[in-house]
Amino acid sequence: IFSLLLCLSTLRGRGEITDGTCQENMEIEDGLLSREVRSSADKDARPHCEWQHSGMTSLPFGLTLNESLILEHPKLANLLCTDACELFAEYQAAKAPVSFTTSLTSEQRSEFTLNGQAAWHEFLVDDSNNGQGTHYQFSREDMLGFLAQAKKALQGNAKNARSQQEKLNAKVISALQKHPIRLAREEATQSEVLASEATRDAPHVLVLGAAEPWFESLALAAGAAHVTTLEYNRLDYDHPSFTTVNPWSLKRPETGFDAILAIGAVDHDGLGRYGDPLSAFADVRTLRMLRCLLHPRGLLYLSLPVGPDAIIFNTMRRYGAARLSLLLAGWHVVASEGWTESILSAPAPWQRRAEVVFVLRPV
Repeated sequence: IFSLLLCLSTLRGRGEITDGTCQENMEIEDGLLSREVRSSADKDARPHCEWQHSGMTSLPFGLTLNESLILEHPKLANLLCTDACELFAEYQAAKAPVSFTTSLTSEQRSEFTLNGQAAWHEFLVDDSNNGQGTHYQFSREDMLGFLAQAKKALQGNAKNARSQQEKLNAKVISALQKHPIRLAREEATQSEVLASEATRDAPHVLVLGAAEPWFESLALAAGAAHVTTLEYNRLDYDHPSFTTVNPWSLKRPETGFDAILAIGAVDHDGLGRYGDPLSAFADVRTLRMLRCLLHPRGLLYLSLPVGPDAIIFNTMRRYGAARLSLLLAGWHVVASEGWTESILSAPAPWQRRAEVVFVLRPV
């Protein structure tokens, strides 16, 4: 008999537990407060996982959620069944220090590969400065230079892009051109606009992960009034329109950010490359937490390496049918740049990946 009974969530922005009364035992695990959820109504019940909101099961590109896979991993199931803002609060409370390790237990490796559904490769990289953390600084002159380049890039096209980074830039720029950053409340009905946000006259954007202010500059050039960068390591941007914070000092605007850019960031989460704690499902946790941080009518610009499921430890994940469905659950795909029908299953060496930029809105 399993002791873990998964609580059900409507996942409407901030979900509600709907399956009986849950008693929670909290402990530090994987750099966040994990939760063992037990049902007081039926302690001997077989664990199950249902999603009452159609947004969890109505996935794009023919993807489906694998319920048996979720039930095999209690940590994953807890993430999917826990309120998004609770997850964010717990993550901030944990305050995991920067450290660097490549040591994995057999259980951790099974979690990373989803019990063998993802291929395993190793390409070790230390971007944590030997566990000491990094510190990048950009002067006012540097910032103005980035902004000038970003404005020029948004006004042109990038048809001649050749390198992987140039192609990714072109996709992000195309997504921003077709789906500009704007006040999220402009997409809302009159009854949905809170009094507190009615006075805000320009978009506030969050950017996840950065070593330089390029995507922040694109966001500002694309219509943002202010950009906050969330980065595990230390950043200093000398410009009044930019703020840099670590995960424990980030403050959520009362109604959420108008847009979020997560470009080349989520696939690294939990792999330890940047000194973050090893956590197999950190990428899933991040997408869940973004539902709390983003305005309900805001847009998430998300890039992911897509192809047959693979873990290239400790560098990145490649997202196939199994893992991509976990990330897109609860999101509506407004548009995508770089997607093709065969991309999920077409054989490809682990060194090669197709970077897709998704434009998403919370269901």
